[in-house]
Amino acid sequence: MLVVNKQAKRALETMVDRDLCVQAADRALEYLRERVLDDTWVAAHRDIAYYFKAPQAFLLAGLRDEAAAAFDALEPFLDEGGAASGSAAYRLAYPHYPYMWAAKAARELGRTQVAAVCDAKLSEWRLEKAHGDRDGSGFGVVGGDADFFATAMRAFNALTFGRVKDRLPPLVRRHKRVPLRAQGGGRGRDGR
Repeated sequence: MLVVNKQAKRALETMVDRDLCVQAADRALEYLRERVLDDTWVAAHRDIAYYFKAPQAFLLAGLRDEAAAAFDALEPFLDEGGAASGSAAYRLAYPHYPYMWAAKAARELGRTQVAAVCDAKLSEWRLEKAHGDRDGSGFGVVGGDADFFATAMRAFNALTFGRVKDRLPPLVRRHKRVPLRAQGGGRGRDGR
């Protein structure tokens, strides 16, 4: 935990201009409105990468109607997730990533069936030993190798659906340097 003395704390607080932060957030929301809520723009931009975080941005700003409209723009892309995206990261390495954001927004918007489908699609990307050792760690993944990002997505999704006691992947327990202590608070083999 970072300990900051009172003088340093006051200095940090004065460095952050809250009005500028609010103005920046407002500009970002306007940017999203002009795009993901505009039918003409949406018709010309057929890629999930444009849409999957927008509903949550509106929800965090307290703009539920805009969030619902942004989710309507996102929903047609959910069958394929990131697999059809023009972004190589979403198309090749993380086609399941949009499901995490969509599941959270759908749940918050009360679209429980869509949230459940997104949850199920994200859950398909579980760590499996069935594919053997790809990287020497004992963990293979259906659709790609395991990493901390994929593990973090599973943890985030478990929290979204209130499954805080879900058993997280073995990678969390067995990796030498795991920053997340999800299984009993134990340390890694190297003592960290």
